[in-house]
Amino acid sequence: MTTIVGQEKDNLLDQAKKKLLMVTQTALQKVIENIQPGITTTQDIGNIIEKYVHSQGHYIIKEYGGHGIGHEMHEAPFIPNHKISAEQSVVILENTAICVEPLVQIGNAEIKLSADN
Repeated sequence: MTTIVGQEKDNLLDQAKKKLLMVTQTALQKVIENIQPGITTTQDIGNIIEKYVHSQGHYIIKEYGGHGIGHEMHEAPFIPNHKISAEQSVVILENTAICVEPLVQIGNAEIKLSADN
């Protein structure tokens, strides 16, 4: 769960942050409500997230996403935040542990890397 700490002097900015959190949480909930083992693909998950986030006027980050969890923290499959091609997609099998991480931004979908990446 994410929480906004402190109050903004500009109430519009504070409201924008609250909407951002609501959109991100709802995108995650939509995936949880629609996932079906052996049927849902990583393409489906990305599509659910992307369609909802865009419908709310926000942007998704394509460079990062969720992942499988097993013996290691970050395992296959990659769980995208946007619709990917069928060739890149895999079916989510029963008993697969995944981490769905909708990454949502206000304003644009650009990311910036620090000098040390």
